[in-house]
Amino acid sequence: MENKYQHDLNLTQWVNEFEILTQQGEKTTFDIRIYQKLIEYYQNEGDLKKAIEVADSALEQYGYRVDFYLIKAKILLVKKQPLEAMDCLYQAEQLHPQDTEVLLIKALILSELKDKNTALALLNNMKTYVGQSDLVEVLACETEIYFHAEEYNKGFVTLKDALRANPYHDKGQQLLSDYISISRHYKSISNFLQEMLENSPYSHFAWYNLGHCYSNLGEYEQAIDAFEYAFLIKPQFEQAYIDCAETCVLLQQIDRKS
Repeated sequence: MENKYQHDLNLTQWVNEFEILTQQGEKTTFDIRIYQKLIEYYQNEGDLKKAIEVADSALEQYGYRVDFYLIKAKILLVKKQPLEAMDCLYQAEQLHPQDTEVLLIKALILSELKDKNTALALLNNMKTYVGQSDLVEVLACETEIYFHAEEYNKGFVTLKDALRANPYHDKGQQLLSDYISISRHYKSISNFLQEMLENSPYSHFAWYNLGHCYSNLGEYEQAIDAFEYAFLIKPQFEQAYIDCAETCVLLQQIDRKS
Protein backbone atom coordinates (compact mmCIF):
# COMPACT_ATOMS: atom_id res chain seq x y z
CA MET A 1 0.00 0.00 0.00
CA GLU A 2 2.87 2.36 0.87
CA ASN A 3 4.57 1.71 -2.46
CA LYS A 4 1.33 2.44 -4.33
CA TYR A 5 0.89 5.69 -2.38
CA GLN A 6 4.44 6.75 -3.22
CA HIS A 7 3.88 5.85 -6.89
CA ASP A 8 0.66 7.92 -7.01
CA LEU A 9 2.42 10.83 -5.31
CA ASN A 10 5.31 10.69 -7.78
CA LEU A 11 2.92 10.51 -10.74
CA THR A 12 1.00 13.56 -9.50
CA GLN A 13 4.27 15.49 -9.17
CA TRP A 14 5.38 14.47 -12.68
CA VAL A 15 2.03 15.47 -14.20
CA ASN A 16 2.12 18.85 -12.46
CA GLU A 17 5.72 19.48 -13.50
CA PHE A 18 5.06 18.51 -17.12
CA GLU A 19 2.00 20.76 -17.39
CA ILE A 20 3.74 23.74 -15.76
CA LEU A 21 6.78 23.44 -18.03
CA THR A 22 4.75 23.07 -21.22
CA GLN A 23 2.49 26.00 -20.28
CA GLN A 24 5.61 28.11 -19.83
CA GLY A 25 6.95 26.96 -23.20
CA GLU A 26 9.96 25.30 -21.62
CA LYS A 27 11.50 21.99 -22.66
CA THR A 28 11.07 18.96 -20.45
CA THR A 29 14.01 16.73 -19.50
CA PHE A 30 12.49 13.67 -17.90
CA ASP A 31 13.77 10.12 -17.61
CA ILE A 32 12.44 7.67 -20.24
CA ARG A 33 10.40 5.83 -17.62
CA ILE A 34 8.69 9.05 -16.49
CA TYR A 35 7.65 9.88 -20.06
CA GLN A 36 6.20 6.38 -20.38
CA LYS A 37 4.25 6.79 -17.14
CA LEU A 38 2.94 10.21 -18.22
CA ILE A 39 1.75 8.87 -21.58
CA GLU A 40 0.02 5.97 -19.84
CA TYR A 41 -1.60 8.39 -17.37
CA TYR A 42 -3.06 10.63 -20.09
CA GLN A 43 -4.23 7.61 -22.10
CA ASN A 44 -6.07 6.28 -19.06
CA GLU A 45 -7.59 9.73 -18.55
CA GLY A 46 -8.76 9.74 -22.18
CA ASP A 47 -6.68 12.84 -22.95
CA LEU A 48 -5.03 11.59 -26.13
CA LYS A 49 -4.02 15.08 -27.23
CA LYS A 50 -1.96 15.49 -24.07
CA ALA A 51 -0.55 11.97 -24.47
CA ILE A 52 0.74 12.98 -27.91
CA GLU A 53 2.27 16.13 -26.42
CA VAL A 54 4.20 13.96 -23.97
CA ALA A 55 5.32 11.65 -26.79
CA ASP A 56 6.52 14.65 -28.78
CA SER A 57 8.46 15.95 -25.79
CA ALA A 58 10.00 12.50 -25.30
CA LEU A 59 11.02 12.37 -28.96
CA GLU A 60 12.72 15.76 -28.70
CA GLN A 61 14.92 14.29 -26.00
CA TYR A 62 15.11 10.66 -27.14
CA GLY A 63 14.71 10.78 -30.91
CA TYR A 64 16.57 7.50 -31.26
CA ARG A 65 13.91 5.59 -29.28
CA VAL A 66 11.64 3.68 -31.66
CA ASP A 67 9.13 2.92 -28.88
CA PHE A 68 8.02 6.57 -28.59
CA TYR A 69 7.34 6.73 -32.35
CA LEU A 70 5.29 3.54 -32.04
CA ILE A 71 3.34 4.86 -29.05
CA LYS A 72 2.55 8.08 -30.89
CA ALA A 73 1.54 6.20 -34.06
CA LYS A 74 -0.84 3.98 -32.08
CA ILE A 75 -2.43 6.98 -30.37
CA LEU A 76 -2.91 8.71 -33.73
CA LEU A 77 -4.51 5.51 -35.03
CA VAL A 78 -6.94 5.49 -32.10
CA LYS A 79 -7.74 9.13 -32.94
CA LYS A 80 -8.61 8.03 -36.50
CA GLN A 81 -5.68 9.94 -37.99
CA PRO A 82 -4.08 7.20 -40.13
CA LEU A 83 -2.14 9.52 -42.43
CA GLU A 84 -0.47 11.23 -39.48
CA ALA A 85 0.12 7.81 -37.92
CA MET A 86 1.84 6.60 -41.10
CA ASP A 87 4.07 9.69 -41.15
CA CYS A 88 5.09 8.96 -37.56
CA LEU A 89 5.64 5.28 -38.30
CA TYR A 90 7.92 6.21 -41.19
CA GLN A 91 10.37 7.61 -38.63
CA ALA A 92 10.26 4.33 -36.71
CA GLU A 93 10.88 2.39 -39.92
CA GLN A 94 14.04 4.40 -40.54
CA LEU A 95 15.35 3.24 -37.17
CA HIS A 96 14.17 -0.40 -37.28
CA PRO A 97 12.76 -1.32 -40.71
CA GLN A 98 12.14 -5.01 -39.89
CA ASP A 99 10.89 -4.58 -36.33
CA THR A 100 7.84 -6.80 -35.80
CA GLU A 101 5.80 -4.17 -33.95
CA VAL A 102 6.59 -1.55 -36.59
CA LEU A 103 5.25 -3.85 -39.32
CA LEU A 104 2.15 -4.84 -37.31
CA ILE A 105 1.23 -1.20 -36.72
CA LYS A 106 1.87 -0.50 -40.40
CA ALA A 107 -0.61 -3.25 -41.32
CA LEU A 108 -3.25 -1.74 -39.00
CA ILE A 109 -2.70 1.73 -40.48
CA LEU A 110 -3.04 0.34 -44.02
CA SER A 111 -6.29 -1.31 -42.96
CA GLU A 112 -7.56 2.01 -41.61
CA LEU A 113 -6.60 3.57 -44.96
CA LYS A 114 -8.86 0.98 -46.70
CA ASP A 115 -5.89 -0.90 -48.16
CA LYS A 116 -6.74 -4.29 -46.66
CA ASN A 117 -5.06 -6.32 -49.40
CA THR A 118 -1.68 -4.66 -48.89
CA ALA A 119 -2.03 -5.06 -45.12
CA LEU A 120 -2.78 -8.78 -45.43
CA ALA A 121 0.08 -9.27 -47.91
CA LEU A 122 2.44 -7.68 -45.40
CA LEU A 123 1.24 -10.04 -42.67
CA ASN A 124 1.42 -13.10 -44.92
CA ASN A 125 5.05 -12.28 -45.68
CA MET A 126 5.78 -11.95 -41.95
CA LYS A 127 4.36 -15.44 -41.35
CA THR A 128 7.21 -16.90 -43.41
CA TYR A 129 9.96 -15.82 -41.01
CA VAL A 130 8.66 -14.80 -37.56
CA GLY A 131 8.99 -17.07 -34.52
CA GLN A 132 6.09 -18.74 -32.71
CA SER A 133 5.42 -15.93 -30.22
CA ASP A 134 5.47 -13.26 -32.92
CA LEU A 135 3.27 -15.43 -35.15
CA VAL A 136 0.50 -15.15 -32.56
CA GLU A 137 0.82 -11.35 -32.74
CA VAL A 138 0.62 -11.51 -36.56
CA LEU A 139 -2.52 -13.67 -36.41
CA ALA A 140 -4.14 -11.34 -33.85
CA CYS A 141 -3.37 -8.38 -36.11
CA GLU A 142 -4.84 -10.22 -39.09
CA THR A 143 -7.99 -10.85 -37.04
CA GLU A 144 -8.28 -7.12 -36.28
CA ILE A 145 -8.02 -6.33 -39.98
CA TYR A 146 -10.77 -8.79 -40.89
CA PHE A 147 -12.97 -7.43 -38.10
CA HIS A 148 -12.33 -3.88 -39.28
CA ALA A 149 -13.50 -4.95 -42.75
CA GLU A 150 -16.56 -6.61 -41.09
CA GLU A 151 -15.41 -10.02 -42.32
CA TYR A 152 -16.05 -11.50 -38.90
CA ASN A 153 -16.16 -15.19 -39.77
CA LYS A 154 -12.83 -15.01 -41.61
CA GLY A 155 -11.43 -13.20 -38.60
CA PHE A 156 -12.71 -15.90 -36.26
CA VAL A 157 -10.96 -18.63 -38.26
CA THR A 158 -7.68 -16.73 -37.90
CA LEU A 159 -8.34 -15.97 -34.25
CA LYS A 160 -8.84 -19.65 -33.43
CA ASP A 161 -5.37 -20.36 -34.86
CA ALA A 162 -3.91 -17.61 -32.68
CA LEU A 163 -5.59 -18.84 -29.50
CA ARG A 164 -4.72 -22.47 -30.16
CA ALA A 165 -1.10 -21.36 -30.37
CA ASN A 166 -1.40 -19.27 -27.18
CA PRO A 167 -4.62 -19.51 -25.11
CA TYR A 168 -3.16 -16.98 -22.66
CA HIS A 169 -2.90 -14.19 -25.23
CA ASP A 170 -4.96 -11.36 -23.71
CA LYS A 171 -5.35 -9.43 -26.96
CA GLY A 172 -6.63 -12.56 -28.69
CA GLN A 173 -9.09 -13.23 -25.87
CA GLN A 174 -10.29 -9.61 -26.06
CA LEU A 175 -10.87 -10.03 -29.79
CA LEU A 176 -12.81 -13.22 -29.03
CA SER A 177 -14.91 -11.28 -26.52
CA ASP A 178 -15.69 -8.77 -29.29
CA TYR A 179 -16.60 -11.61 -31.66
CA ILE A 180 -18.95 -13.15 -29.07
CA SER A 181 -20.86 -9.86 -28.86
CA ILE A 182 -20.96 -9.37 -32.63
CA SER A 183 -21.69 -12.90 -33.86
CA ARG A 184 -23.80 -14.29 -30.99
CA HIS A 185 -22.52 -17.76 -31.92
CA TYR A 186 -22.54 -18.68 -28.26
CA LYS A 187 -22.77 -22.46 -28.60
CA SER A 188 -19.98 -22.93 -31.14
CA ILE A 189 -17.69 -20.49 -29.31
CA SER A 190 -18.37 -22.19 -25.97
CA ASN A 191 -17.41 -25.52 -27.54
CA PHE A 192 -14.16 -23.98 -28.80
CA LEU A 193 -13.39 -22.52 -25.37
CA GLN A 194 -14.13 -25.80 -23.57
CA GLU A 195 -11.72 -27.58 -25.90
CA MET A 196 -9.10 -24.91 -25.26
CA LEU A 197 -9.51 -25.02 -21.48
CA GLU A 198 -9.05 -28.78 -21.37
CA ASN A 199 -5.46 -28.21 -22.44
CA SER A 200 -4.91 -24.75 -20.90
CA PRO A 201 -7.07 -24.53 -17.76
CA TYR A 202 -5.43 -21.41 -16.29
CA SER A 203 -6.44 -18.88 -18.91
CA HIS A 204 -8.52 -16.45 -16.84
CA PHE A 205 -9.79 -14.58 -19.91
CA ALA A 206 -10.90 -17.84 -21.57
CA TRP A 207 -12.98 -18.71 -18.50
CA TYR A 208 -14.42 -15.19 -18.55
CA ASN A 209 -15.41 -15.49 -22.20
CA LEU A 210 -16.91 -18.93 -21.53
CA GLY A 211 -18.96 -17.38 -18.71
CA HIS A 212 -20.45 -14.91 -21.16
CA CYS A 213 -21.31 -17.68 -23.61
CA TYR A 214 -23.04 -19.67 -20.87
CA SER A 215 -24.89 -16.59 -19.63
CA ASN A 216 -26.22 -15.81 -23.10
CA LEU A 217 -27.26 -19.46 -23.50
CA GLY A 218 -29.27 -19.18 -20.26
CA GLU A 219 -26.95 -21.58 -18.44
CA TYR A 220 -26.49 -19.26 -15.47
CA GLU A 221 -25.06 -21.70 -12.92
CA GLN A 222 -22.32 -22.73 -15.35
CA ALA A 223 -21.73 -19.04 -16.14
CA ILE A 224 -21.22 -18.30 -12.44
CA ASP A 225 -18.74 -21.18 -12.15
CA ALA A 226 -16.80 -19.89 -15.16
CA PHE A 227 -16.65 -16.30 -13.83
CA GLU A 228 -15.48 -17.66 -10.46
CA TYR A 229 -12.68 -19.61 -12.11
CA ALA A 230 -11.66 -16.39 -13.91
CA PHE A 231 -11.19 -14.34 -10.73
CA LEU A 232 -9.77 -17.25 -8.75
CA ILE A 233 -7.02 -17.55 -11.35
CA LYS A 234 -6.55 -13.77 -11.47
CA PRO A 235 -7.84 -12.19 -8.22
CA GLN A 236 -7.46 -8.62 -9.57
CA PHE A 237 -9.81 -9.36 -12.51
CA GLU A 238 -12.52 -6.93 -11.33
CA GLN A 239 -14.90 -7.34 -14.28
CA ALA A 240 -15.19 -11.07 -13.58
CA TYR A 241 -16.38 -10.29 -10.02
CA ILE A 242 -18.92 -7.79 -11.35
CA ASP A 243 -20.32 -10.11 -14.03
CA CYS A 244 -20.42 -13.01 -11.59
CA ALA A 245 -22.40 -10.93 -9.07
CA GLU A 246 -24.82 -9.72 -11.75
CA THR A 247 -25.38 -13.28 -12.94
CA CYS A 248 -26.04 -14.42 -9.36
CA VAL A 249 -28.68 -11.69 -8.97
CA LEU A 250 -30.25 -12.67 -12.30
CA LEU A 251 -30.38 -16.33 -11.25
CA GLN A 252 -32.02 -15.42 -7.94
CA GLN A 253 -34.67 -13.40 -9.76
CA ILE A 254 -35.40 -16.31 -12.06
CA ASP A 255 -35.61 -18.72 -9.09
CA ARG A 256 -38.13 -16.43 -7.35
CA LYS A 257 -40.37 -16.38 -10.42
CA SER A 258 -40.29 -20.14 -10.93
